[in-house]
Amino acid sequence: MMDIDKDQRKRRATEIVAAARRYVRDCAVAGTILDIEQWGLRRWQRDRLEKQKAMIGAVSDEVRNGTAVVDVWRRFEVPGKLARQLVGARSYGDLYRRLLDFDIEPGFRPAEVARWAVEGLITPERLGEIFGLAPEDIDPFIRSWMAYDARIRLEQATVDLAWEGRFGGLGAITPEIELMEEATRLVNDVYKDDD
Repeated sequence: MMDIDKDQRKRRATEIVAAARRYVRDCAVAGTILDIEQWGLRRWQRDRLEKQKAMIGAVSDEVRNGTAVVDVWRRFEVPGKLARQLVGARSYGDLYRRLLDFDIEPGFRPAEVARWAVEGLITPERLGEIFGLAPEDIDPFIRSWMAYDARIRLEQATVDLAWEGRFGGLGAITPEIELMEEATRLVNDVYKDDD
């Protein structure tokens, strides 16, 4: 006897992934986690009961494992809080770990989004929505990621200058303190010029 559940999952793998993404997007539009069984019965209303059950089970598994959820989240199509609820993640860091586990390229990095908020490209509230942060956690998030970003830029500028082994003319060897001062100046120039 043929196992209809396995057969449906194998033959309809692409449809299952697309349906799981659609389910996550529909949850985002509704602003809550939808009953997946009711959602699936509407989606496959013209199909036989066996197929409906197989597809609903497959989509439910796809959502629970998180692949569809983090893929939609990285595209800014589902709020972080809802994405975390769908996969049982404690923080946005857990969502990033799932991206890494599934070898999916993140659509954004926290330091990048924090910089967008500082530059006025997005509101702090939108940043909080993206990461699923409570209102009181938004400003500390921005401050800590901006400090991290500045430190990384300073380190990179220092490495770049040290790699050259000079500034101020050919063959000039620069003391370490001057390297740090020049690196700081370069980082400040980058911020002023918006990269």
